[in-house]
Amino acid sequence: MSTPRHQRKHEEPQSRCSAFASENTGPRMARIPDRKERHMTKTYEQKTCGMCGMEIPGMARKCPYCHVFQNRFSRATGHPLFGISIGLVAFVAITSVYGGLMQRMFDRGEDFQRYADQISVHDVRIEFGQLEGEPTVVVLGRLKNRSDIGWEDVKLLGEFYDADGDLVDVSHRGCLMYHVPAGGEVAFKISRGREFPESRYATARVKVLSAKDTRARW
Repeated sequence: MSTPRHQRKHEEPQSRCSAFASENTGPRMARIPDRKERHMTKTYEQKTCGMCGMEIPGMARKCPYCHVFQNRFSRATGHPLFGISIGLVAFVAITSVYGGLMQRMFDRGEDFQRYADQISVHDVRIEFGQLEGEPTVVVLGRLKNRSDIGWEDVKLLGEFYDADGDLVDVSHRGCLMYHVPAGGEVAFKISRGREFPESRYATARVKVLSAKDTRARW
């Protein structure tokens, strides 16, 4: 026997609701916690401070015990080794700068004896004269510097020989020159009182005893 039409209209919505309910009777999906719940969870979580090793809240940005911020940079700069490293770097830098300054301040320059063969004497001649009524003998000549270093306070020694080549007299004073430029020439003069007749002073020889590097501080 068939169901009347007016009864079928009332049964259709009920059957549809039953079908929908039957489709959603399966396992329910897990609910995703909201932002507030996630914050509360992290607040109650614990983590270890990377500096002092104490247990601190998971959301803590700064350790309440050692007061170090909980990020890599802060942990690195707050570590004792970091301070020691900075101190060592500063010490090396200061020592290098100070050492360089001290070296320049007390630099004695190049040793002249290493360059003595590059300072030569040329055009040496003897002249005679009078100084305040006293006879004098004078040696004139030129110094040639073949080195790449300028020299000052050049001390010369003059030796006088007779016609037989025997040593007659010596000028112990020497001669102090202000500056002999690198690769340059300069004239010099050695004068002293004459003790013997002019005829005894046949020739003269000049030796460079010492000199100071113009770059030297002392």
